[in-house]
Amino acid sequence: MRGSPHWRALPALLTGCFVALTAVTALALPAALTSAPPAVTTLAGCIATLVLGRILGISVRFGRQEVYLTWSEAAFVISLLLLPLPWLVVAVGLSASSSTLLLRRAPSRILVNTTHAAVGATAGGAAYHALSGMPRLHAPLPWAPLDVPVGSGVGIAVAAVVFTLTAELVVSAAIAASSGQRLRAVLGEGARPSLVMLLGNVAAGLGVLALVSWEPRMLLALPPLLIAAHIAYRHRVDATLERDTWNGLSSATARLASLHPEEVVRHALDDLTALFRADEIAVTLVEQELAAYSVLPRAESPETSVTRSLGDVSGYLGELTLGFAAPLALTPREEASLTTYASLLTTALRNAALHQRRAHEALHDALTGLPNRAFLLETGGALTAADQVARRTSALLLIDLDGFKGVNDAFGHAAGDQLLLEVARRLAHDLPDALVSRLGGDEFVVLLTGQTGRDAATLKAGVVRAALAAPVRLGEVELALDASIGIAEAGPTEAVAVAELLRRADVAMYQAKRERTGIETYTAAYEKDSAHRLSLVPELREALAAGEIVPYFQPKVDLATGTVVGAEALARWLHPRRGLVPPGSFMPVIEATSLVTEFTLGILDSALEQNAAWAAAGRPLPVAVNLSARLLLDQGLPERVAAMLRTHGVPAARLVLEITETVALSDLDVVESVLDGLHRVGVALSVDDFGTGYSSLTFLSRTQLHEIKIDRSFVDGMLHKPGDEAIVRATVELGRAFGLHVVAEGVETEGQRLRLLELGCETAQGFFFSRPVPGEEFARMVSGEPLLAREVPGQPARHLHAVRPA
Repeated sequence: MRGSPHWRALPALLTGCFVALTAVTALALPAALTSAPPAVTTLAGCIATLVLGRILGISVRFGRQEVYLTWSEAAFVISLLLLPLPWLVVAVGLSASSSTLLLRRAPSRILVNTTHAAVGATAGGAAYHALSGMPRLHAPLPWAPLDVPVGSGVGIAVAAVVFTLTAELVVSAAIAASSGQRLRAVLGEGARPSLVMLLGNVAAGLGVLALVSWEPRMLLALPPLLIAAHIAYRHRVDATLERDTWNGLSSATARLASLHPEEVVRHALDDLTALFRADEIAVTLVEQELAAYSVLPRAESPETSVTRSLGDVSGYLGELTLGFAAPLALTPREEASLTTYASLLTTALRNAALHQRRAHEALHDALTGLPNRAFLLETGGALTAADQVARRTSALLLIDLDGFKGVNDAFGHAAGDQLLLEVARRLAHDLPDALVSRLGGDEFVVLLTGQTGRDAATLKAGVVRAALAAPVRLGEVELALDASIGIAEAGPTEAVAVAELLRRADVAMYQAKRERTGIETYTAAYEKDSAHRLSLVPELREALAAGEIVPYFQPKVDLATGTVVGAEALARWLHPRRGLVPPGSFMPVIEATSLVTEFTLGILDSALEQNAAWAAAGRPLPVAVNLSARLLLDQGLPERVAAMLRTHGVPAARLVLEITETVALSDLDVVESVLDGLHRVGVALSVDDFGTGYSSLTFLSRTQLHEIKIDRSFVDGMLHKPGDEAIVRATVELGRAFGLHVVAEGVETEGQRLRLLELGCETAQGFFFSRPVPGEEFARMVSGEPLLAREVPGQPARHLHAVRPA
C-alpha cells in the first residue's frame, strides 16, 4: 500500500474518508447483521490473518512516496473464500484499524487506512462474487468450512487485483490532491514492486488454501514458511533497490563528466530528480568562480529538507539541498547514495571550474584580466569578418605607454603593475563597446568594429589619450601618463586579418613615437621606415658595445663677442661602413627601445671624460648633455651622475643636464624629485626646446633651473613671423624674470644673431657659429680666436668657425 500523503490537506482528506467509510458501513453492516454469521473461529482467524498480513510489511521509498509492501492481498484472498461479503468488509476494516494501532501510527491514519481497506474489500469482494456466483468448497478444516469450485481462480485473482487497485486509487488520489502532483505520476511510483507483491500474494493465498485443503495439519507449518518467504522477499527487494541505486549513481557519474559548470549543475538536477524524486533541488555555490551557476531554492520552504555539504580537502564549495513536499525520512541506502552523489558533484564542479579557469587564462591576461593576443586574434577575426559582410569599417588601435620602463626601473615592478591595472581599467571603462586587449608589457590594443567613417578611429584614439591623461598616484608619487597610438583600418571592401591590422598598427605606432605626434594612422609609406628601424636595432646594440656612438660638441657662443662659453654634446654614429651617420637616422630608434638608458649614460660618460681633458688643457668649459625621459624617472640618477663626476674629476657646476619641456611637465612629482636630487648634486639644469610644450610657470618657479633654451623653430621664423618674434621676446623676458640664463638654438644668419642681441638674448648656438665637431677639434676651436662668421646675406654661414692661423 501507499505511504503518507501530504498531511497539510488533512481536514479535507479525513472528511472524504469519513464519508466513504460511512457509505461502506451503511451497506455492509446491515447486510452482515441480516445474513448468517460465520463461525466465531472463522471470523477471528480471518481477522488475525489480515492483521498479520498488514504487520509483516516491507517499507520501501520509491520516488517521492514511501511504499509499504505487505501480505494483505494473501490474507484477503483467504478471507474472501471463508467469509460472506458483508463480514469480509467488516473483517478487513477491523484488521486495518487494529494493525494501524499496533504499528503505532498517527491517529488520523486509522480513519484513512480503515477507509481504503474497507472500500477495497467491498470492490474486490463484489468483483469476486459477480464472477464466481458465490461458490463454496467444503473442506474438513478444524476452524472453518471451505467450498471452492474449480474455475474460481480467475475470480479470486480479479478480486485481489480490484481490492489492491481500489485501495491504491483511494490513497493515491489523496496524495495527489494534497501534493499537487498528477494522479498518474503518483500511481506510477512504486508500481512495479506493488504489482510483483500482488501476484505473490495471490499465489501465496491460493497456495495456503490448497495446502490446508489437502492436509489440514500443514496449517502448523504455515507461520515459519510465511516468515521465510517474507524474509526472502525483503532481501530480494533490498538487492533490487541496491542494484538500481548504484546503477543510477554510475550513470550519473558519466553525465557529470562535463567541462562546463553550467552543464554539471544541469545534469545534477536531472540526476537527483531521477534518483530521489525530490520536489525541489537547490545547489548553492559560494566559491566566486562557481557562484553564478547556483540554483537557489524557492521562497516557500518544503515540508522536508535534506542537505549535504559540497566540499573536500581543497575547501568548501557550497551545499546541495533536496526538498520534499511531504514529511519523510530517507532510508539508510538513500542517505549513503546522497552523500556519495554530493562527493561526485563536488569533484565534477572542481574539475569544471579548473577547466574554465584554464580556458580563461589561455585567452586572458593574468595581470589585468583583459583579453590577450590569442583572444584578440580569435574573436577579433570574427568581428572584422562581420564588419566586412555588413560593409563597415574596422580599426585597430595599438597603444604603447611612453616611459613605462622608467616607471619599472624607478619604482619597481609592483608599481608598474599598478599602473598597468589602472590603464586597463580606464580603457575598459571609457571604451565599453570596443574589444580592449593587452598584448604584454606596456602595449594595449583597442579593436573598433562597426565604424561608419574613416575619422572614427582617430576620434577614439583621442578618447584614449584623454582617458590616460589624468595623473595616476603610486604611493606618494603622482604620474601623468602619455601614450603613442598607431591606427590601422580595414575599409568596407578590404579583407584584412587581425594579425595584419596589428602589424600595420605597430608600424604606425613607431611612427608616432618617432615623430612625437602621439597618434599616427598607417600608410604604406611607413613600411620602408619600419623595416629600416627593425634592422637598426641589433646594429645599434653592437655599436653601443663597440663604442661607435660618440659625442660631438657644438659650441655655445656669446652673441656679442663670439667667445665660446660652453658646449652641448650631441651623439653621432661612426659607422664602420657607412661613415658618419646623422642622429635623425638612429635617434628615433634608440628612443623607442630599451637602448635609450644605456645610450644616454654612455654619452654622459664620454662627455665628462672629454670635459676633463679640456680642463687639463686649460679650458674648463661647461658641457651640456640631453637626458631621456626614462632616466628622469630613475630616482637613483642623482647618485649615478655624482659617481661619474667623481670618476672623471669634473666639478658638478661644469655639467648641464638638458631636459625637454614636455618631459619636464610629465610625471611631475617624480621628475621634480629627481631634478631636486640633481640640483643637490650641484649640476645645472636646462629646459630644451622651450615654448614647444605646455609651459608651466609653476614648474619654473618650483624647480631649480639654470637656463632655458629657445627652440630653433622660433629663431628661424622670428625675422618674418611676428608671432615667433613675440615668443622669443617673451621667453627672454621670462628668463630674466626668473633669473635664468637664456640660450637660443639654431642660429644660422647674422641677422638672427643681431636681432637676438636686440631682444636681450646673450648666448646662442647653431650652424652660424659651428656644426658639432669631435672633442679634439672642439678643443682647438676654443683655443683660438673668437668665432667669427663670414656673412653671406640671406644665407646660412658656410664657413662655420675661425681657426688659429697657421
